[in-house]
Amino acid sequence: MSSLSRIRSALLWGALALPLLVGCNRFRHQLTPEKDAIALPSVFARFVSTKGEPPLLLTICEDLERAAQERADGCSVAHVARGGLRGQTDVIAHEAGGCDVCAERNLVFIVARLEGGELRDPVSLRGTAELGNSFRDNAYAMPYRVDLATQDDEVSLQLELRANGQHFLRLFDGPLDEARVSRFWVSDGGATCPLSGP
Repeated sequence: MSSLSRIRSALLWGALALPLLVGCNRFRHQLTPEKDAIALPSVFARFVSTKGEPPLLLTICEDLERAAQERADGCSVAHVARGGLRGQTDVIAHEAGGCDVCAERNLVFIVARLEGGELRDPVSLRGTAELGNSFRDNAYAMPYRVDLATQDDEVSLQLELRANGQHFLRLFDGPLDEARVSRFWVSDGGATCPLSGP
């Protein structure tokens, strides 16, 4: 066998062995309307900043219009969670550990209203919340990631919903002074929904 053939053979066997070395794990999850119903109250809620007077309030509800339009695509969006048991059951079966190219997110489409604090008027936002992580044993386990922005992207923020109730907010753009906005928010109970989108 020539040196070139040996190199090619080594590369081939290396490629075949790589999934074993990185420890691919097989996951199979069933994402259902019933499981959605347990998770969604953590998202459809009112959140209050833990500093500042008056405090900032963020109310999140389901974006009913987008929820009716969006569908799982089997790769980047594995499941669309909907309130009121309106969703469908989707099954995710994949390999983790860097062996799967699909993100397979479990998404809920949301609208929100940011008000109070130093804001003169309420701000309407729209975005998504990602429920859990399909590469874990429990696909619905927190933290949940919430991404919101205004239609013109003048205001954008990210909220990480944590199981301990101390939710972490990142403010990217907008009229608020980031230094004066609390990074930690707490849930103030359920939201009064629906909200109209921006």
